[in-house]
Amino acid sequence: TGAGGSGNPYQSMVSSLRKHVQRYLANSIEDHDRSAVGQCHVAMREMLQSLSTFALMTGTGEEAATFAARAAQWELARLQASPEKNQAELRSRVQRLVEATDDYVVYLMVAGDNSSKIVSAWPGLRDTIQAMMEPDGPSCGLPIDMAPFVALMSGGSAMSDVFAKLSSALGTASTGRPRTILHLPQVPLEQIDTQETSDMLVERLNEGLVNNSCVLGSVLAHYKIAEDVERCAVDLYKILSAGAGYVSQEDGSVGLVFDRRQATSPLSGLPLDYAQFLSCRKRRDRLKDVGRVVRALPKKGLKLSLRINTDLDQALDLLLRREDNWVNEKLVRVWRHMYESESHPLVVFELWVTTAEGETMVAADFGHPHNGNCFYIATRSYNKDYKHVEPGFVLAYAGAKALQAAGYALQSFGGVSNSPVMSYKPVVALPTTREKFVSMLRRVRRGKHASFEPLARGAVRAEIKEGDLWAYDDAMSKAQELARAAQQPKGTKAPKAKKTPGEQYKGADPDQKARKRAQAQ
Repeated sequence: TGAGGSGNPYQSMVSSLRKHVQRYLANSIEDHDRSAVGQCHVAMREMLQSLSTFALMTGTGEEAATFAARAAQWELARLQASPEKNQAELRSRVQRLVEATDDYVVYLMVAGDNSSKIVSAWPGLRDTIQAMMEPDGPSCGLPIDMAPFVALMSGGSAMSDVFAKLSSALGTASTGRPRTILHLPQVPLEQIDTQETSDMLVERLNEGLVNNSCVLGSVLAHYKIAEDVERCAVDLYKILSAGAGYVSQEDGSVGLVFDRRQATSPLSGLPLDYAQFLSCRKRRDRLKDVGRVVRALPKKGLKLSLRINTDLDQALDLLLRREDNWVNEKLVRVWRHMYESESHPLVVFELWVTTAEGETMVAADFGHPHNGNCFYIATRSYNKDYKHVEPGFVLAYAGAKALQAAGYALQSFGGVSNSPVMSYKPVVALPTTREKFVSMLRRVRRGKHASFEPLARGAVRAEIKEGDLWAYDDAMSKAQELARAAQQPKGTKAPKAKKTPGEQYKGADPDQKARKRAQAQ
């Protein structure tokens, strides 16, 4: 299905997802890679969501149904292999979903929105889900059929999803508060043209978006990277100004990503979030480990250095070697233009290792400054041959320290999930909701922390030491403080410091003793 047909805007999306499914399945089978199993599940779910609409527009419903049935068989085997406590938690979450949707449908009916497709479709979807969750049924009480959940995310059915997208393409879609959930909504470029319209869009997505991504453009004409690279650079910065991120597809189309959970580093001016970052033992332990690695490098004849925008070709080569990278040739062309641009720049943080044989780039972060003194990491990569020096973590902490020194207030790594690919994000940054992230972004945008310096090309740190890692010193102080508190016996108070003879009577009335003697007599 994903291979057939051309000219349909969904064709490239389905084809790309099919390749992901094939690659993750191969990794699962050949390398027994557990993370690839989870990635395959995500890719199959996204492919089913796309196929539900694609089948209606191409007449390939039979093929889509066959794929859905085989996906259900695969899901049954996957879930039965998971621990019993995980299965129980999954059943509990499905039950909570059913109860929440019951209340949601009642809300729509009371609000007079009986025409919503989800109101009429929910009774049938509810029966399907409840039957699937029967312990003695063929599904063994597990949600192996993704179809009812896909329909629920699509507003009741794939057809209602198509109508909603067509309404958006014809300019008749509502721009106010959403009354139904938004599944892969279309975002016309005009909605991010100005700060006012982009703020309205963000509020709408905050409440209704369930799939973490949107299609830029319309269902009839997806936005694609054109020959005018300057125009494309301006459009990418409009996405960043709204607080979202971007990804590119193989055909050059651009998607807007706005995950429900965001990974952010509060660099300066946001003390409460910084204290929350340091409160996590896992983050402090990781910083301690990275500091130990950096401290031991000179004994091994190695040296790590941090640079900015010194070798784009080598950084791109490092990135494009990744199997799961989403950067294509068209976006690379735009990035090369932005690399030389001052108004819409691409900034590449580079981590280099120096040995007796020479120097090599071992990690690279591709990002953009935006909204004054905020910084967004679009994607990153590292050389797996140098895993022993933890290049990804060193670059994340050293880059954040350099941004902090330049006066930047906020760094964003984009969306975060339970996927193993994103497991590093909650360690190097603070996971937060997209609502809170947008709130922090607006605080920075209002100019309370507007004093910052442009990032200059060249060497930032000739040799990285422990003190060049963001939050390292504070994390070590926090760890020592907690260690001292742990050594204190329970139920005892810390001993008070003894006062010197002069301090004991400091501030006392010098005639107090004489008056007391007189009163006693």
